[in-house]
Amino acid sequence: MPTPIRNEIEADAEVAAYDAPTFSAQPPRQGTLIEPDLPLFTLPEVGEDEELHVEVGDRVTYVDLDEPNNKKSFRIVADGHDPAAGLVNEAKPIAQALLGATEGDVVEIPIENRHTKRFKLLKIERATPSTPA
Repeated sequence: MPTPIRNEIEADAEVAAYDAPTFSAQPPRQGTLIEPDLPLFTLPEVGEDEELHVEVGDRVTYVDLDEPNNKKSFRIVADGHDPAAGLVNEAKPIAQALLGATEGDVVEIPIENRHTKRFKLLKIERATPSTPA
C-alpha cells in the first residue's frame, strides 16, 4: 500500500501534466503586425443585464429585410451628412429610426408613396476615447 506522501506526489505530478503548456511544431501564422503605438479598438463594457442602445456617434450595421443578403453600415453623426463616406446625420429618417434601438431590433421607416421599409439592426459599434469617431 503506497504511503500518503507518495500519493500526494503522484497526484501533483498528474495535475502538472495537465497544466503543462503545449507547443505547436508549426511556425506562427504570418499576418498583419499591430503597431505598438496605435490604440486598439475596444468595445465598451456592458453589464450582463445591460443592452447597448444606438446613440449619436455609433457605427450601426443593419440589413434591409427586403434584401437580407446586403448588409450595410454607417456612423450616425450630429454634424454633417455624407452617405458616401458612411456618415448619416442624426436627423435623417433612418438614423431617427435606429436611435435607441438594440441589436436584433427591427425598425420601420414609412416612405412616402411606397411601402414601409423594415431594417434589422445587426451590430452596434461605439467609439471609445481611443478610437476616432
